[in-house]
Amino acid sequence: MDIRDRLEFSYKERQSRAGDSNRNARRNAEKENQPRENDISKYVTGSYVPTSGGEIFLDRHTYDIDHLHGDYVVGSIEELKGKSLKILSPTGSEISFDHRKVLFLDTETTGLAGGSGTAAFLIGLGYFLENKFIVEQLFMRDYDEEAPMLNLLAEKAREFDQIVTFNGRSFDLPLLETRMILNRIEPALSCLRDIDLLHPARRIWGLSLSDCRLGTLEEEILGFERTEDDIPGSLIPGLYFDYIRFGNVDPLYKVFYHNEKDVVSMVGMLHKEFSYLSNPLNEKSAKPLDLYNMGKYFERMRDWTTALACIQKASPGLNESYRRDSLIRLSMIHKKEERWEEAVGIWKDLVHENNRFHLLPYVELAKYYEHREKKLETALDFAKDALNNLSKRRVAEIEHVKHRIARLERRLGIDGI
Repeated sequence: MDIRDRLEFSYKERQSRAGDSNRNARRNAEKENQPRENDISKYVTGSYVPTSGGEIFLDRHTYDIDHLHGDYVVGSIEELKGKSLKILSPTGSEISFDHRKVLFLDTETTGLAGGSGTAAFLIGLGYFLENKFIVEQLFMRDYDEEAPMLNLLAEKAREFDQIVTFNGRSFDLPLLETRMILNRIEPALSCLRDIDLLHPARRIWGLSLSDCRLGTLEEEILGFERTEDDIPGSLIPGLYFDYIRFGNVDPLYKVFYHNEKDVVSMVGMLHKEFSYLSNPLNEKSAKPLDLYNMGKYFERMRDWTTALACIQKASPGLNESYRRDSLIRLSMIHKKEERWEEAVGIWKDLVHENNRFHLLPYVELAKYYEHREKKLETALDFAKDALNNLSKRRVAEIEHVKHRIARLERRLGIDGI
């Protein structure tokens, strides 16, 4: 092909592309002016709202402030106004709560594993307006509506200071931020102070409930039972793909229902989690395992006073395994606070029990009598008792105890074992 042929081919190629562009423009114009097949508005109550990138389907629900969601009154969240939600923050940062400035968010996505190929097709937003709680759901009818949907989300997010999610810190928020960047939209969620309700839920109910899924928490903590209109979250991506590929729109009302109830439930869970963690001893519905689990959390946070109070109150109601562990934790808190009489009393009670052997009280008594009481013979007796009870398979611990025995015998001038 000579230069003339190449120029002619290039000209025809440009003309062909221009024709395609014009056809696409006409098709898009027709698409805007004609309703789509299997219109979602026939199955879900909502309306189309205009945006700079085209229309977006928006479903809106309004709840009165005295609406009962299971056993929980939605408007009860106002009791937290002005209080610090530091206890629910992973960073321990101060968050002064104002229910009018909080956005509750939940997404339904094309996949549950995340990744750059996953997109949110339904975004549920909840917020308080005057004396109502509003739930708005933004729906992406096809991938060409992702950018206008995210733009609308960004506009709404700018009206709030805080955002509440359930597993949003690991999933929803990074996903939405990534999709905004891919669509050349300035991320609007990272500037909001976020509270992820999943992590406090695990700190409270991680031992007493079978799992900490939002659906389980709804039933067990809020007393809310979903109707037959609900659908398991694992089936939701498949329903959306059926809608995209085959126009099967009818089942999507279940997805809207699922998402709407997730948003409303987060209001109640925020209040419940704050109530449990801010004043665990006065929470009447807290079970012994809940108190014990919260005690472990406060222990990690080095709040020894609250940890001690929670575990002490929980201990009598625990089964044998958890009870022994609770006593050991209590003894170590007493040790950190240098309440030696209480710590030693618990260690002695544990070594005199005839059931399951635990090494820690023997070692702690040996250390106590060696370093604080200077009673080397007593320390040696506890160390030898520990060695006699240790399983031969616990090689590292055996060597540690033997090392302690050898040191005590040297100090006492006794020949080694």
